[in-house]
Amino acid sequence: MARRLRTALARLGRLSVAVAALSSAAACADELRAVELRWPTTLLGAPTQPVGQASGLQARLEAMRWEPEGVVVELGLDNLGPGTLRVDLDALMLAWDGLEYSRAERGSSRELALDEGAGQIVRLRYRLGRGLIGSDAWLVVRGLEREGVAAVELPTLALPAKPAGL
Repeated sequence: MARRLRTALARLGRLSVAVAALSSAAACADELRAVELRWPTTLLGAPTQPVGQASGLQARLEAMRWEPEGVVVELGLDNLGPGTLRVDLDALMLAWDGLEYSRAERGSSRELALDEGAGQIVRLRYRLGRGLIGSDAWLVVRGLEREGVAAVELPTLALPAKPAGL
């Protein structure tokens, strides 16, 4: 009887280890899939649409896609001030976990010129080497000029954490 009990307990122990491994694998698989959120949204519990403004530039998050190795954002930029505003696309940095990341795709269009009252949506991919977790990430505009004069006040935009349940 004691031998059967030990055998049953050993099997139960192996079974609980297998169940723990499977649940851990399922959690990892959930973290590895890409998730996208667009604003405006009707998703319950979703973060509000991030919007920031400085130096006559309004920046708003139109969409965000959390990927296993980084993040993709669609950023709306509007010139709310007088004259032409120039935004250096290579200077749109993602600050997170003590580091700043530049956009992954560096094409020929490095600068965006916005006339007074104009706006445009740009798509930016950031390769982080891991998934973006937490809510301590920021988009920071490091290169901004109005009529040839560098802006002193630079806009920042808080990026939301990946919503639970997505």
